[in-house]
Amino acid sequence: MKNETRSRMGILAVVVLLGLGFLAPSDVSAQQPTRGGKITVAVGTDPYSPGPYVFGGGAGYFVNGNIYNSLLRPDKDGKLVPDLAESYTVTESRIYTFKLHHGVKFHEGGEATAEDVKWSFDFYMGGKAAASRGPVLKQLIDKIDVLDKYTVRITLKEANATFLQVIALREVPIVSKAWVEGGKNYRDTWNGTGPFRMADAVRGERYRMVRNDQYFKPGLPYLDEITVKVVSSELTRAEGVRSGQIDIGDFLPWEQGPAFAGNPKLRMEKGWTVFNAIVLNHSRPPFTDVRVREAVAYAIDRQSVNLIGHGGLGLPITSGLFQSNSPWFCKDNADMYRSDPAKAKALLKEAGHPNGITMNLVLAQFQPYLQSFAVVEQNLKEAGINVKVISTDTGGMAEYRVNGKYDALWTGTVLLYDDPDAYSNFYESTGAFYGRSTGFKDATIDKLFADGRRLLREDQRKPIYCQLEKRALEGAFWVYITWRPNLFGLRNDLKGFTSMPGPLQLQTPILLESAWLEKK
Repeated sequence: MKNETRSRMGILAVVVLLGLGFLAPSDVSAQQPTRGGKITVAVGTDPYSPGPYVFGGGAGYFVNGNIYNSLLRPDKDGKLVPDLAESYTVTESRIYTFKLHHGVKFHEGGEATAEDVKWSFDFYMGGKAAASRGPVLKQLIDKIDVLDKYTVRITLKEANATFLQVIALREVPIVSKAWVEGGKNYRDTWNGTGPFRMADAVRGERYRMVRNDQYFKPGLPYLDEITVKVVSSELTRAEGVRSGQIDIGDFLPWEQGPAFAGNPKLRMEKGWTVFNAIVLNHSRPPFTDVRVREAVAYAIDRQSVNLIGHGGLGLPITSGLFQSNSPWFCKDNADMYRSDPAKAKALLKEAGHPNGITMNLVLAQFQPYLQSFAVVEQNLKEAGINVKVISTDTGGMAEYRVNGKYDALWTGTVLLYDDPDAYSNFYESTGAFYGRSTGFKDATIDKLFADGRRLLREDQRKPIYCQLEKRALEGAFWVYITWRPNLFGLRNDLKGFTSMPGPLQLQTPILLESAWLEKK
């Protein structure tokens, strides 16, 4: 009992410290940005991907996010701004004309032109590249025309409110047509137009990038060199930042809060990028019955999961994925799945399971999952749902996700962009990354996605997506649990690296383009 009390007091102390802002001193300096310096970044997973057009997780943004450019990009406030494109215009709600910066050079030589833009998009849509956003682009785009050396026109099949957000993703980079057609391969070489170029790399260990002296944005980048090291232990990453050997550590555990509190040489950047959820396979008993799926959703005490699993720094998800401060928050769907074990038991009984059920759950032995799972497992047990864990690693979890051979799957994933159309990754029959393997299809949801995309005004789109969200939640195909806190630990002399808002926080590493070291 004494140990439990100390533990809860420790959790409370961290919550108070973070709530009062002691772990995140303002990144403000009267000093102007200065050129020079090297930094070291420690990431928990290997940022390698078999091409810059393949999503490489959060760690991937530290590498490919700073070697390549897309046509557009989000700025530090989440607003879309021109990147490789200098400007763009929209006509007839579906014709986008992009003017490119002149004289942009690929790291390995050659100028980036409109031909490279067209070739890149065609390459991704053709399927051969296995590009992460290729299917989405193919679904959206009707044709691409090169108007002149620096002008490209992209015509959509129909108006789509999310097109610009998709092409602003770093995994939709503009790559060199001549370089690839000359026999080069993006699987083992890097050749972008970004602020840093690859100097040397050892896959699974480290990636050293140096300043691109030919970068097309005047004065940028400020840093001379970035070394990204793969450090699997989150405690080792945190200790590295505290000792000064590491300048940025990603995905630090919330328990590290007190060690950063009050130290003027350190700070933490906090956000909510990854959420934990249980995916229920609607095609396999007992989850063919919506009442059983709902029972799982009602059984979970998300407040306790947040307190014990995240030290109170996460966000419980009792409805949809958009938080109350988001313009896409649907008030009518709020608190749909507030914890109610009695209702969970009643639903199981109604579904013909008065003695409860056993749930076979695929669970990767990945530290950010395990503390939360321990609470959820107990919640489910109290509601009559006994969990049988099918243990695997993150690679094995990915295989289950692709082959669909699971009853229930614990996952941690993200919204790709800050728009409700991002739900398509979970619920649309033609684009659902998770749903394809289980044959998920809901004609009403598909129609709502199509209706929402045709409209461009937020006030017209929101009612459609709120209706879509409600139907998806009522089906309980996904049981959302909590937004996990994503904590970057930093040395405080690194300026210009502050968390981007909402789901965009995962892309915060692209801000190293304009980050700088304060001179003492």
